[in-house]
Amino acid sequence: MVRLAAMTQAEFERYMESAVEDYAQSRFRCGDCAIEEARAHAAGDYRALLPEGLATPDQFLFTIRSEADEAVGMVWLAMRERYATKTAYIYDIRTDEAHRGKGHGAAAMKAVEAEASRKGAVRISLNVMSWNHAARRLYERCGYGVVGIGMSKELAVT
Repeated sequence: MVRLAAMTQAEFERYMESAVEDYAQSRFRCGDCAIEEARAHAAGDYRALLPEGLATPDQFLFTIRSEADEAVGMVWLAMRERYATKTAYIYDIRTDEAHRGKGHGAAAMKAVEAEASRKGAVRISLNVMSWNHAARRLYERCGYGVVGIGMSKELAVT
């Protein structure tokens, strides 16, 4: 139903136009920090994780393309070596709003899992924000399970 195509430089630049702010808004929405702190944290994370952009070793950014070869989203896959085991991590996966609810997300998850497996990964992981119920349902339908839960509570300042 979909295929992964290596992201072009132009696609990467379009992605980066919104990616840092989107990530900052996600962190802010969780209540982790003030929006200014979230923006600084997000910008730092992107600089640290993608210092060479698309050429950063072990970081793979793909455009998700439909059967009609239309761009319908993107995925960022990282390969890692942890505890002498090759694993994969999905830093970001997005289906464009106009293409949601058509099976592209589930098909993209299968495609990225196959790509990670081809690259030697024995496990694939991701993080989902607590408020993103649709994404969590998709991941659970695709066989992902919770491996830990971070919890917090807002306290009244006295």
